[in-house]
Amino acid sequence: MVPVTGPAAPRWVDTPGALDALVEEVCRESVYALDTEFHGERVYYPTLALVQLAWRGGIALIDPLAVDVRPLRRLLTGDATCVLFAASQDLAILERACDATPARLFDPQLASAFLGHHTPSLSKLLDATLGVRVDKGDQLGDWLRRPLPQSAARYAASDVEHLIALYDALREALAAKGRLAWAEEESERLRAQPHEPRDPHTAWWRVKGHARRGSASGTTRPAAAARPGGYAPRGSAHASAAASRPSRSCWSSRQGPDRSRSWC
Repeated sequence: MVPVTGPAAPRWVDTPGALDALVEEVCRESVYALDTEFHGERVYYPTLALVQLAWRGGIALIDPLAVDVRPLRRLLTGDATCVLFAASQDLAILERACDATPARLFDPQLASAFLGHHTPSLSKLLDATLGVRVDKGDQLGDWLRRPLPQSAARYAASDVEHLIALYDALREALAAKGRLAWAEEESERLRAQPHEPRDPHTAWWRVKGHARRGSASGTTRPAAAARPGGYAPRGSAHASAAASRPSRSCWSSRQGPDRSRSWC
């Protein structure tokens, strides 16, 4: 249990019963906000480390290290709109963890472009739209750490705390300019794209010179596929080969409300 105090103290969810009750509660809503934190170092498939969920009645932090998050599929595939900021990486994570992505999506970063914003960070968009300034606080480099520090729990909760209010404000501004349908169409385009990351058994094909290194030495292929998640231990021959693999900018973990995630 992670005790968090303050006006936005979230519910900590780390048991199947608590998660089922949360899903039951949020499924009654018409809109909810979601975010993820993950560990993406030296793996082709990032490890989901935290799921942040907000609705008009509260905020919850779900611990995927303690509980199977697949029950979230019921919420994701329901009729409610999911508000996800810079959603591309989160969609890929959800696809793998829950075997589902939201049936309805609103990406505030995409939507804000139709109001003249140019790929803003969350903190800048909150300030410009709602006059809310997010306290960045301490940035946690390792979201797999348990127990999660109280400051990190508050920090994670802040990523979703104002997203529904932002959703309301952006929709109102877009509707006033006759651009709401455009923004919704763009979010739907993103939602409908394939999000599953490459199979590690074939990901080595993207390594420059793989025809020479992979087929001749046989090291590049096992670096990607020899272990679950494509993990290669530090100092091993596989790790040396993995060091030459393509950029994983699409899977790099970003911390904080100023993150501007790469779209892949």
